[in-house]
Amino acid sequence: MGKNKKDLVIELKRNTGVDIHSAEQCVDAMLNTIMDWIAYGEKIEIRGFGTLYPKAYKERIGRVVKRNTSVVVPACVKPKFKPSPTFVEKCNNK
Repeated sequence: MGKNKKDLVIELKRNTGVDIHSAEQCVDAMLNTIMDWIAYGEKIEIRGFGTLYPKAYKERIGRVVKRNTSVVVPACVKPKFKPSPTFVEKCNNK
């Protein structure tokens, strides 16, 4: 079963001893800052965790198989994540 933002807030509260409202504000502030930096084209490197960065994709021609037609897929920027070797090792050793 997956975890969500509420689970992260509860875990932060449990680990730090801060009240639930402060923990939620911290999580919101961190996530908003990460989204803003990625949106502005910044690369975020967190040692031992990984790197978040924006990846630009060029405009391309896609296919709609059902209708057998071509469509233009516009250029876009999407966030990407590359885990650190430490993170990958921890995931593999559980």
